[in-house]
Amino acid sequence: MKLVIPYTLRRFADFTKLGGGRVILSPYDLESLVFEDLRVQPRITINSCINSWSDPSEPVEIGGACRNPVYVSRELIECSAIAGFSHLEHGVAVVRGSRNYRVITKDEVFAGATLVTDSRPGAFVVAVHDGSRAHVVLASYEDYVVYRDAYEAKPVKCSLGFKIATCVFSDGRSLIIRGSDAYEVGFPAEAVASTLRGPLLRSGEWLLYADEEDLKPLLRSRARFAGFIQGLPAFREGSKLKILESGALVDYIDVEGNASAWDLVVEDSGETLRVIDLRHEEILRVPKDPEASCWATKHGVLCCRGLWCGLVDPGETAVDLEISSGNTYSLTIHASTPLKVRHEGGEMMCSGDCEITEDEASTLRERRFGIVLEHLLSTMEAEVVFKPPRIEVFPEGLSSNKFT
Repeated sequence: MKLVIPYTLRRFADFTKLGGGRVILSPYDLESLVFEDLRVQPRITINSCINSWSDPSEPVEIGGACRNPVYVSRELIECSAIAGFSHLEHGVAVVRGSRNYRVITKDEVFAGATLVTDSRPGAFVVAVHDGSRAHVVLASYEDYVVYRDAYEAKPVKCSLGFKIATCVFSDGRSLIIRGSDAYEVGFPAEAVASTLRGPLLRSGEWLLYADEEDLKPLLRSRARFAGFIQGLPAFREGSKLKILESGALVDYIDVEGNASAWDLVVEDSGETLRVIDLRHEEILRVPKDPEASCWATKHGVLCCRGLWCGLVDPGETAVDLEISSGNTYSLTIHASTPLKVRHEGGEMMCSGDCEITEDEASTLRERRFGIVLEHLLSTMEAEVVFKPPRIEVFPEGLSSNKFT
């Protein structure tokens, strides 16, 4: 029997040894894989680390009373943190004291009565005012930066976008943080994305480009940033995916569900994955379980289901099921893609060839193998039947086995 999975996998990573939870893509850099139930992790990227993993929790022990720890470093764990970003090299913890907040990094501590934060999976920004100056810390899996004495006024709001952060102060001005660069602008700014054209911000209902020397208002829009199409920022507005071109949002394609773009457009409607190329042609449409999530990245279509992740390409993957008997019944599964196989005797991971056997085989009874095959995007069920031989008696008194 042959089963067909309607896609191929270019890369695959299985993180199930880490226990429960799931993996998602960081919206901060659209590159880092974030483990929702891990207290601390190194940077795991689609490109460089998806095929290798070592458990980051091994070198660190946590006391039982530490219910919600934030790792500032391998040696420093804050058990009373109310917010923060855990990392074994450059974590940030926020602790509330009797009079002030404390922002703790591996190198220094900032204290103050006024504090604002923002976080996304894979990134964290905090601004604290010590009574005379505001200090800002931005941390991600890639790095962290500290801006001491960043501004005189008190912070009122911070925000994170794609590879960019902003903090707005009580006088209406903002600090823009892009990589290791930081500069002020004279208006309240919300982070949208770092682009080839420059920092893309939102102020009120206006989208605008702004750097240290130039300010270019574009248009009124509350559209949500969705990625890039040939270097141009893409936005989701209603049922339309639009691109920002020449100061205007131009209709690009109709989409449903969660849509993201990085040249390819990935439409994840929960039960269907749809991929559209630059010619607006649909190159992939496959059913999927709602628990699997897919995104467009610069490396291709990334999908994660629980603690499995992989890069999905158009094509087909064959799964062959072969049954045989001797002293035992044996079902052999030939699969070029990783599968979790469940059967009446238990479950097993299968990649390549794997075998299910039954110790007591009878050539006189029919045997049905019912199996469930879980792959990255969905689940298949199959039943393979082994029928006993039919015995025929010939006039000469000889017998011949005929297998059906």
